[in-house]
Amino acid sequence: MAFVFLLLPMRQVYAQGPVYSQPQQLLDLLTEQKRYNTTQVEFTCSDSLYSALWEDNFYELYRLLVKAGIDHGQVSISYNDYQHFIRISGLRYEDLPWAECNNMDDVHAALSRLAGARNGFVLLCSYGLAEHLVSGNTLRLCMLRNGIESYYTLYSLESGIIKVSQIRYFEVPYRYVEDFLQFSAAVSEFWELGINDFYIVFEPELFARIFSDPEQNTFMLGSSKLGNYRSSTDAEGCVIRYSDVEFTTIPREICRRVSDVPDAIRRMGAAGIRDFEMIFPDTAVFAALFRDDFALLYSLEAEAGMSSGKITYSSAGDRIVFTDAEITANAVKLTSLREALDYTGLQIAAGNSSIHLFCTPELFDALVGDLRAESPERKKLSRIYDLTAHTGIFNYDISVSDAARVINIYINSLYPGTAIMRAVRTGNSEGLSSREMEVWAAAARVAEASQGPDPLQTAKAIHDWLCLNVVYVDDDATDEDDNAIGAILNGQANCDGYADAFYLIGSLSGLNVRYQHGDSYQQQSVVKDYSVTHMWNLLELGGQWRMVDVTWDDETYGWSYHWFNVGRDIAGQMHIWNDDMTMPLAER
Repeated sequence: MAFVFLLLPMRQVYAQGPVYSQPQQLLDLLTEQKRYNTTQVEFTCSDSLYSALWEDNFYELYRLLVKAGIDHGQVSISYNDYQHFIRISGLRYEDLPWAECNNMDDVHAALSRLAGARNGFVLLCSYGLAEHLVSGNTLRLCMLRNGIESYYTLYSLESGIIKVSQIRYFEVPYRYVEDFLQFSAAVSEFWELGINDFYIVFEPELFARIFSDPEQNTFMLGSSKLGNYRSSTDAEGCVIRYSDVEFTTIPREICRRVSDVPDAIRRMGAAGIRDFEMIFPDTAVFAALFRDDFALLYSLEAEAGMSSGKITYSSAGDRIVFTDAEITANAVKLTSLREALDYTGLQIAAGNSSIHLFCTPELFDALVGDLRAESPERKKLSRIYDLTAHTGIFNYDISVSDAARVINIYINSLYPGTAIMRAVRTGNSEGLSSREMEVWAAAARVAEASQGPDPLQTAKAIHDWLCLNVVYVDDDATDEDDNAIGAILNGQANCDGYADAFYLIGSLSGLNVRYQHGDSYQQQSVVKDYSVTHMWNLLELGGQWRMVDVTWDDETYGWSYHWFNVGRDIAGQMHIWNDDMTMPLAER
């Protein structure tokens, strides 16, 4: 429902008192009225303040009323243009918390901060943002993400004010998840807390994947501790309620292909685990194992070193449960974050699309332990996201086995920069798509034109070319915005696209470049109270690693070098990263 405001011009007034020239002075005046519970206030403005308030039908004045704790939807405003006099009648005080929002990141941060306000709150948005929130399902998805199941809104698009009231929160615990790994972590957390009735609010694209693709849904459920359960689904809100949940604590392995079966058995044997379960998202793989009286399954067991054991299986659930398995097997055990990073890079270079990290307890906790933290900031620090980004994995699925301490990464695609450089180093380009071949040719031309007398000048030329030819976008209009294809071929990209493009062109130019994943504070932020996921590059010059953030240097009216070739002293002002998952950055 929209607000209706009453604006009345006055022909003649007789006003006395101070002349207000600053919005803060006026805000102080309006706030003071609460002390006396007045129902009307009048004042005279300077020319500049009156012009600012009058613009867009007192857009700014209504926002000042909200900040002063006044119900702006109930007031009437009278004014005299000649004397710059304004009278506000019908004052009613409600003192709701409010937040100013310029983009969707601001909205999520505001809702996270304001969601506990039982009486309601107000969002002060730009016109375009307010229209975006209320014109579709966007606002509801934002509310559900913060545990608000139902609410009532009043809004004025002209002033960008959205008032939320009559708030009802989820009646049972909930978690918001953006990928399969966070889903698994959320289920594990509820298991540890003894909660078997909960909501999961899904990121919309993730929900679309599992809702439309049974294989994806099987993969997600099999990656968690979920056993039997009942569920109810709100498809429009991307919410599923899981109730009467029975958890399973035996290790699980996701087997997408027949060849995954012996690898899974070996990992269980190396961990000394005798009872475990295999989940098969592809029903054809599951069926193949049981043809000819289990001939293929028995062969795979022998290949993996399994000498005896019992199995039970469910054709409805496409799963096999092994009990009392006797397995003789060896596996490479990783003990540090650096080993995990290097091992993943070697597996990618070898062309493997499934990577299995067999971890010590300490390493396993370091890679995925933060996913179960209460704080969203802690979740974002989980090293597993650093590992995938640093090694150039673009799209992937992950499953974990807590008991076996195995992290399974299933690569769907690499960043084009990584895929192309692998083709350069191996001399084999058969796996590249037509778009990757096209961006390879374009990047090679830029690399040739960027060659300078030394690595620094070459890097500067690449930096300048990207700033000149790429426009930053943050709405992810296409998947190509997230990588070098969007930057080099389409001329638009987000931070991932800039970083992948700099990596690709720089590597083709002979530079030693790496991806760097982390967080950053908003570039124009004064108070560092909210950070967002970000991606930039590391560049080796003279034996030292330096930071290059082309995204932030590409400004609206030109470009700068503030984030080019800088050390920790500058980078640390606005960027956050995990030191143990990256190259050591030069101090200055």
